Amino acid sequence: MATELIASQRKEDVTIVQILEKNLLEMEERALNELAKSLFGLLEKQSPMKLILSFVHVQYFSTSVLGMLVMLKKKVVESRSALKICSIKPSLYEMLVLTKLNTILDIYKDEEAALASFRR
Repeated sequence: MATELIASQRKEDVTIVQILEKNLLEMEERALNELAKSLFGLLEKQSPMKLILSFVHVQYFSTSVLGMLVMLKKKVVESRSALKICSIKPSLYEMLVLTKLNTILDIYKDEEAALASFRR
């Protein structure tokens, strides 16, 4: 892929990943698979890990992204890692509520709130 899909950085002992793509709704399946592989690869490199996944740039996403989040959560649990989701737009958060994914994902308003949750 020519375009980077994610950017990651470390703060304290937490890996923060921002999805850089604005529109995950029209993302080709190949690109979505590439995004999933990048996220799963982070867990394989370092487990257990504390991971924050930021949707700060994302304006739209498809149900395929919801499936990817379920798979990511499963891999996080298997690797005894921790996952926090943050910066989801209200319309996207509603999709998580409708599908009840908000009950299995730890979702925070912004990156700072997600980071603070690891300090508790």
